[in-house]
Amino acid sequence: MPSLPSSAPAPQHKRSRRAFAVAALLVLAFGALVIWLHGVYVERENRHRHRTGRERQSINQLQLQAVVGWRQRLLRDAGMLVEDELLAAALSRWLDEGDVEARERVRERLRALKELGQYTTVQLVDPLGRVRLDSRNDEGALFAARVPASEQSVLQAALASAEPVLAEPVSDPAFAFPFTSAYAPLYDGARAIGAIWLVQDVRAALIPLIEPWPTPSQTARSSLVWREGGGARYLNAPRGVRAEVLQYA
Repeated sequence: MPSLPSSAPAPQHKRSRRAFAVAALLVLAFGALVIWLHGVYVERENRHRHRTGRERQSINQLQLQAVVGWRQRLLRDAGMLVEDELLAAALSRWLDEGDVEARERVRERLRALKELGQYTTVQLVDPLGRVRLDSRNDEGALFAARVPASEQSVLQAALASAEPVLAEPVSDPAFAFPFTSAYAPLYDGARAIGAIWLVQDVRAALIPLIEPWPTPSQTARSSLVWREGGGARYLNAPRGVRAEVLQYA
């Protein structure tokens, strides 16, 4: 009797197609998983960036408010001196009549302002910028002999306007530290008799307001920058730049 054709290869063929289909499904599933994971990563990255951006903006706003508050306090202290008629009268008696008691009352006022306002020094300068008196008792140990040349225009602006004027931070041999200051003009009637020079070391007054970053970060940093001539001057250098205060532009 003739033999019938064998049908054995059919199941093997079906198994091969099934295996191919399973492999294709696995590839599709893996691809879908990769796409889903990428989407999750992108979404989390965007959320992190948005959260970091909002956090940075909030911190910058707090730092800006702190700097504005510092500036307002400095101008307020200077403004109170401009309006102090008793101080101006005592100063006039000392300068015009040599009243030593009046001089010591002026010095005591300078000393109190230095301590309460946390100033590095408080000095009396004449209209030419020469230092006549400071908050310390030692007559022969003035912090500076006169107002730096870079600030003479600020002093003259204060005397001309009869208003307190704030100077930009500066490094000058007049002091052994970078400083910022305000000038409070004083008058005897219509005659300008000088100004109170309020001086602060910016390392103690301004840097602590902007440099510490309250959250963990290896890159975040705020800098105080202002225009200087055709360029810009940094109070504190950007992160990664090795430069002292006021030495980066």
